[in-house]
Amino acid sequence: MVQQRFVRQSSGFNPLADDQKLASLEDTWVCVNEGGLFRKGPSIDAELAEETLSPSPESPGVITNKAPLHAEIYGIREGDWLKLHNTGHYVMAKDAESGVRYFKNKKLILMEKESEDGPVRVNSRFSNDSKRSTGSGKASADKDNGSGCSVM
Repeated sequence: MVQQRFVRQSSGFNPLADDQKLASLEDTWVCVNEGGLFRKGPSIDAELAEETLSPSPESPGVITNKAPLHAEIYGIREGDWLKLHNTGHYVMAKDAESGVRYFKNKKLILMEKESEDGPVRVNSRFSNDSKRSTGSGKASADKDNGSGCSVM
């Protein structure tokens, strides 16, 4: 009898594939201000570069030299610049002179969002502490004799 082996095959988009190597949450950046221009080097004087941006892996994408608002790119931070994984081009993350931030790390955005509208802790009406129990029964009767134990 031949034993069949089940092999997990990937289907769909893999952000860690060769074309998006090292792309993780730390390397994902979101455009938060318009005006970020793609360049061939980490300098304002460097030549403009064209990038192909697509809303999904299946779409052909759009060629542009300006980062659209809310666009996600994969790159590594080098000072005030982001170096893109797939092309090696650069885009300014933060303008040191004006203080304008063009890109923000996606991990930071998610952490900020979670802290803003995260779950609010509500005190429980029920307790495991029999000394503070407000219910009837043995726990209430034991309060009179000072015992903190209850028998069910």
